[in-house]
Amino acid sequence: MTLMKLRQVKDDAELAILFIVTTRTVRRVVQTWVNFMWYQLKELQMWPTQTVVRHHMPERFGKQFGSTRVILDATEFSINKPSHIAFESSAFSTYKNKNTVKTLIGCTPHGAVSFVSDTYCGSTTDRQIIERSVLCSVMVTVSWQTGE
Repeated sequence: MTLMKLRQVKDDAELAILFIVTTRTVRRVVQTWVNFMWYQLKELQMWPTQTVVRHHMPERFGKQFGSTRVILDATEFSINKPSHIAFESSAFSTYKNKNTVKTLIGCTPHGAVSFVSDTYCGSTTDRQIIERSVLCSVMVTVSWQTGE
């Protein structure tokens, strides 16, 4: 059920019909399995070597940006209004004009996700997320270990 939700982006109602359960059960099952997968997979090293990145890099992209290792983008998700006033003010994004949380995603030029930062309140700037993330230390450590 969870894999169908993630891969095929099926609606909860459709999954409820397919598995003969309620939509509430679908939400609980998906949430439980996503949390389980996160705790099991978060320790995996997903940072590919420069050689692997270059090998899988799209040709046209490589001609212009051949030394690119990761493409970063901060993404924002809407959340319900927090009940505590202090949380509400920190979660409010002036850019989106609503309460949000942000995370930084890093992808290889071919599109494989190679980095996901912690999640921050919507008032946090993209720059602050980069500065607080372990991304810079990961890049230095990988470069030092592999000599790339």
